Amino acid sequence: MRWLMVVGCVTACLSSIHAQEVKRADLKPGLIFASTDASGFTVSRLEPVIGLTLNKSEAAHSGSDGGTVFTWTGYQQIVSAGKYTFDATLRGQVSYKLDGQELFSSSSKGEARNITGKEVELKPGLYPLEVKLTRLDDAVRFQLRWVGPRFRNEPIPSVFFGHLPKQRPASFDADLKREHGRFLFEELACIKCHTPGEAEPLAKGLAERSGPNLSKIAERAYPGWIDAWLKDPKKLRPHTAMPQMFPANEIGDAQRHAVVAYLATLGKPITPPTQPLLNSNDVRQSLERGAKLYMTVGCATCHGDQLTAPPTKKKKDDEEIEEVFDAKSSIYGLGSATGAQSYYTLNHVGSKTRPEALAKFLLNPLGTNPHGRMPKMLLNDQQAMDIARHLCRQTDEA
Repeated sequence: MRWLMVVGCVTACLSSIHAQEVKRADLKPGLIFASTDASGFTVSRLEPVIGLTLNKSEAAHSGSDGGTVFTWTGYQQIVSAGKYTFDATLRGQVSYKLDGQELFSSSSKGEARNITGKEVELKPGLYPLEVKLTRLDDAVRFQLRWVGPRFRNEPIPSVFFGHLPKQRPASFDADLKREHGRFLFEELACIKCHTPGEAEPLAKGLAERSGPNLSKIAERAYPGWIDAWLKDPKKLRPHTAMPQMFPANEIGDAQRHAVVAYLATLGKPITPPTQPLLNSNDVRQSLERGAKLYMTVGCATCHGDQLTAPPTKKKKDDEEIEEVFDAKSSIYGLGSATGAQSYYTLNHVGSKTRPEALAKFLLNPLGTNPHGRMPKMLLNDQQAMDIARHLCRQTDEA
């Protein structure tokens, strides 16, 4: 039988809670999140906000059996003095503390319910924050919101959270290195050849990543580009997960040539566009549209504003804001030992493929590469062709 228990514990006047003498510049982004399961397996990482939704058999970490206790630790910033109300969608048991004082405590079992606390008075400043969420049954959910002076009810934005490096648990550095290694084990598809046993928690739930589908690859890439790619993948794309498969000697050259000859038979081979076609008025207009679309639909966000060179360095809007955080302080830096990865430079796309083949890919990137990072950009046929022509005009005869 489903049942619900709700307990409210909110102090109407928080006169004993005081902002701490901590400078905003000392805080690193995100809150320290830790997940502990019934076996005692714990993993910590940074999270931008407070929130969690796990259904039956789901876990905050793939090595966990689901997790029973989840915590967020750090600081919360109050900018404007006034009255605040905190509410949440909750399934589980939660305790929300500022400066050690509990201002929100409730539990809900069997189903998620909206819980609203009493109105509290807060002054501007940085407050130590502790949130503990306990899973009571199959599922757990906690979505926190607030309403305060001059703003409506909303989820608390990440800009109001931060943490001090000294708040990180002793295992934080080891967890970061371990998770980085696990990420690379999956990213580089090591599991394709090496399957670890599942006796240890960290061997559980490893994802398999496949490379692009090579069906009809001859219709998407010139043989010369395939040869250059197989010779040294990272020379063409520094961030690729593709390793160098062939030794740099005569035997490697012969093996590579044989593979290229085979791949060139998969589909009808493409040929470079003719020069008169490129000089037509329709194509010139398409190139102009493609250049604008590349900058406006989101392509430049990941690939930079220059196709064959590093992106133009942007001027910092606020000198007090760090431009790059170290890897330990980067919420989204798991994919790189030095933090968030840099731009994926496209280089000379016209030396790889024709606009028609690239346009087809742009319409549905995951159709060719199901485990790729390229999202579907919701382009129409003309937009895809315009961007493809813009990209394919860059070639390298070498």
